[in-house]
This record gives sequence, structure tokens and C-alpha cells, in this order.
Amino acid sequence: MRASIGFLLVLMLGTSTLQAQSNRKPNFTEPIFPGGTAAWVRYLNKNINYPTLARQININGRVILEFVVEKDGSVSNVKVTKGLGAGCDEEAVRVVSASPKWTPALKKGKPIRYAFTFPIRFQLSDKEDEEQTNQ
Repeated sequence: MRASIGFLLVLMLGTSTLQAQSNRKPNFTEPIFPGGTAAWVRYLNKNINYPTLARQININGRVILEFVVEKDGSVSNVKVTKGLGAGCDEEAVRVVSASPKWTPALKKGKPIRYAFTFPIRFQLSDKEDEEQTNQ
């Protein structure tokens, strides 16, 4: 049985700068997961398994990760900046590290390294909370 896992992608966008340059070619584009943000969330939902220990002791919360999308689109330097424990940190790192290649960030048309920081929320659903209580 899978636990529901919520994801929140935190991105800092310079929208006012890009809007002001809408008639010109933008000088910067962020990396993009294949298929976009919705595909990234689907990838995370499909591949993250709620750790058994975290499920048994009813751990809920956020793991905050940092990672770099390299010039070739690969993911590197995945680090936990705020952990949750009970296997959640390791699971979040595992899945992000195994991510397929992204389209890299571009600056003036050339690929650049780009660092992301975002939280992954681990949350047991109410139904699973009840099942844990009844066991």
C-alpha cells in the first residue's frame, strides 16, 4: 500500500525581468525535467516509497534537498539540508539522484550548472493512519 506523498517544488523565478524582455530572446532559461513540472511530480510520486520505519512510527514532514542540474542535464550533488529521519532523507536522495537527465539551464544560449533547493513532503494519508492504529 502506498502512502500519499505531497511535493512542493520551490523555484525562484525572475518573471519581471523575463516579462520586460518578452520581445527579445531571453538570456536565461531554467532547467526543465523531461515533460515539465507535472512530469517531475509524477516521477517523484511513482518512484518514492514511504520508508517502512517512517510508516511504522507515523513520521510526517518535509525533507529539504539541494541538487545541481549539470551542463549535460545530469543530476549531481544531491544533499539533505533539512532532514526528517526514519529513512525519508535517504529515500528522497535516492529518487532525485536516479532522476533522468533534464534539459539544462541556458545562459546566453549556452548550458550552465544550476542549483535547485526544494522540499519533498512525506505525509501518510488518514486511511493509512487508521490502519497503523488498528495493527
